[in-house]
Order: sequence, then C-alpha cells, then structure tokens
Amino acid sequence: MKNFDYMSTTTADAARAAVLGSRGARFLAGGTTLVDLMKCGVEEPAALIDITRIPGLDTIEIGADRIKIGALAKMSAVARHPVIREEFPVLSESLWRGASEQLRNMATIGGNLLQRTRCSYFRAPHIYGACNKRRPGSGCAALGGHNRGHAILGTSEHCIATYPGDFAVALMAFDAVVHVEDGERRTIAIGDFFPLPDITPHIEHPIAVTDLIVGVTVWEPSQWVEGARRTLSEWFSVPFEKVRVLSPFVGGSFGSKVTLHPHSAIAAMAAKQIGRPVKLGLTRAQNFTAHGGRPATRQHLSLGASEDGRLRAILHNNVNETSIDDNYDESGEDLARVAYASPNFSARAGLVHANIITPGWMRAPGEAVGAYALECAMDELAYQLQMDPIELRLRNLADHDPESGKPWSTRRLREAYQAGAEAFGWAERSPEPRSMRRGSELVGWGMAGGCFRSMASRPRRASASAPMEPSR
Repeated sequence: MKNFDYMSTTTADAARAAVLGSRGARFLAGGTTLVDLMKCGVEEPAALIDITRIPGLDTIEIGADRIKIGALAKMSAVARHPVIREEFPVLSESLWRGASEQLRNMATIGGNLLQRTRCSYFRAPHIYGACNKRRPGSGCAALGGHNRGHAILGTSEHCIATYPGDFAVALMAFDAVVHVEDGERRTIAIGDFFPLPDITPHIEHPIAVTDLIVGVTVWEPSQWVEGARRTLSEWFSVPFEKVRVLSPFVGGSFGSKVTLHPHSAIAAMAAKQIGRPVKLGLTRAQNFTAHGGRPATRQHLSLGASEDGRLRAILHNNVNETSIDDNYDESGEDLARVAYASPNFSARAGLVHANIITPGWMRAPGEAVGAYALECAMDELAYQLQMDPIELRLRNLADHDPESGKPWSTRRLREAYQAGAEAFGWAERSPEPRSMRRGSELVGWGMAGGCFRSMASRPRRASASAPMEPSR
C-alpha cells in the first residue's frame, strides 16, 4: 500500500473542497471496501478525506410518506431499525445477509452503494493487466478466463463483472433515489445510479469523484395532493416542483383515494410514451377492483371489570383478510389501546390471505371497525353491571396515553359525553329493554364513543380570517 495523507472534515462543503484541492483524493467512510482495494493495489489515493464526523449524515428519518437513510448510517443500524424491519423487511434482510457482523457495524449505506465488483481479475492488478473497469481499453481478462460466477445479463463485450451488493437491488423495488452533494443538492433515481457497462465499464455511477452521497430516500404513496405530487415525482424522476396535481372534485372516495393507485401510474406512463395528454377512465366494474375496499374482519373481544365498573382487563384479537401478494392490516385492535384505562391489556392482529383485491380504507380507517366491536362490548358490560353506559365510559376514560404514559395533547371526550347527554335528554332514558315507546312503536336509545390518534409529528397551529363587508 502506498503512503497517503489523511484529513478529517466536519462539513460536506469542507470535504468536497479537500477532495478538489488534492489530486487523487478519496472520501473515507467505513473503509471496508476502500481499504481492501488499497491493499490489493486497485486504489492508490494520494489522500483520504474522512467524512465520518460530518453531523446529520448517519440519521434514519421516518416520515409519513418516505424514509430517508443517511449515507453514513451503518448497515447494522439500518438493518435493526424497527420500522424498516417491520415495513421494509426486504431492505433489512438485504443488509443483514451481507458480510459479517463486524463489517456491518463499520460499513455505511453510502459505501454499500459504491462498493466495487468482487471480480478476481479486477482485484489482481499485479497478475492480470487486462481489465476495462480498472484500466479502460486494456481488455477483459474474465471473458476468456474462469467466469462461471460472472454476469450473464447486463453485460457487454467490454465487461462481464457483477455488482456485489444486495441492498441496491432491494432499493430498486421501492423506486428509491440517491441524494448527492456536488455544490448543489440533486437526486438520482436508483435505476440510473447503476449504468450498464456498455463501452465504459469504468464509469460505475453518474457521479464525479468530488460528489458526495448524503442520503437515500424511499418513497411511499401518501394521503393528500402534496403526497400524490411527491409520489409521481419519484415514480418518474421529475423534480417535485415540476409536478402538478389538480383535484377540484374528490368525488366518492370514502377513504379509498388516500393513496395513488396503479392506474394513475399507467395513465402517466402512457402520456410519457406518446408525448400527449392521456385520459384514463375506469369502467363502473373496474371501480370495484381498482381502489381496494373494506376487508372482512373477525374480532374476539373480552372485558373484565370489578363491580364498581372499573375495567381490569381488555383482550382484543382482530383478524382480517388480505390479498395473496400484500399484507394489508386493518388495525382494528388499535383503538382498544387508547380508548379506556385498564391495568391489563392484550391486543393481537392476524391476516388471512385470500384471492381478493388488496383491501384499503373504506369510509374510515380500521380503527372504526374496532370501535364498533369495542363499544358493543362496553354496552354489554354496562347491561351486566346494571350501570348507565355513559357512566361506565366516564369511569374508564384514560387521562393519559395508557401505552406511553404521556399526557394527551388534547382530549375532550369526557366533555363531549356530558354535553351530548344533556342536549339529548339522556337522563330520561329507561335502561330496561323494550320499555320505551312512542305511540305503538318501540324506541331505543343508545350511544357509542370513538377516538383517533393524532398523526402530527410536531405541534401545529392553524388560523383563519374572513373579510367583513357591511350588508347592503
């Protein structure tokens, strides 16, 4: 290994300036690939610019419509992240299956994307001089050598080397983008980040030596117009500010238009292909299969309470059907986690895969279905205890989040029950079945409650104003 200079920086601008100011310099992160290539003589940098002390590049940001993984995030940290393990298991598995635990604890996500081929001809410059990836125009020793483990697809007559990583392959499934710092921030679609070898196998990525990868973003469909813009921006690698989504009329949605659906992508793809606007209209029959729908659920709910009406245990098991190729979870049991205070609680969710379309929100999230089951059980309990249904609920309202122990930001359900009972004349209700009549008709009075967690990641404030004009 040749001698080299070492420099540590704490900002992306300083790192780029250091590389620009030293011919033959390279960025150094985990070093698990670069150091190996230096040992075997493939890389001979004059200087190494350590970027591991740049703050903010090792974060894993979980948003409502995307996740952003910092370039300096360790492979092991990303693979172990609970949200990535739960919602993006292919990303987690592609990382923990790679290398040893010691290497995963050192290797970074940016370095993982930039790792170079394991081709033995490429990594032995003192034995094999011919390698177009290492020395453009010198030939490819692997073409006439031992190449059983080399690439079959995506090759050219100039190179048949394989890409060694699994993580980048998994990112392709999510239409990820790579964030690059080259004086200005820009993004590169993951598919464009790995060009085919063609006649330039030495150009492995569309970035310069001075470009610094600062992050990778994975997008998911979101709920509103801005989310639709972001989704389309990523689907088609169009800058966000260039995407326009107009929605003058939502029409009948009932929750089924929370996210973009495949036919939206098809229409945009067709317009791009033929170079003119395309209008795609679903038939009435297609509307029943293109937007998902409420899945069938089976709920088992048990309540335990003392004679004074205080809940002692809540058990809520929820199973819903989903499609063969998706894991849509209705989350009907989630409401029971926060609706009432109980020292003992258990909730379980299960899926049954069936030959149906992938379900989705219909009229309301899955918590609404769970609320129906929970409130029916509370009514049954009130009847068994011979207690007023509103009083039973008031005695068991949680004054803080039962799971986290944190206080509510706002919760006015108690006031709502009391105001509703007064306005409705609830005190005049007879609790005995079939005891209330209006003329010859039986009349029943009932009530139910519901709540939903706030989705705000930080406190929000809204205001509105309206100009006042004197009446004419």
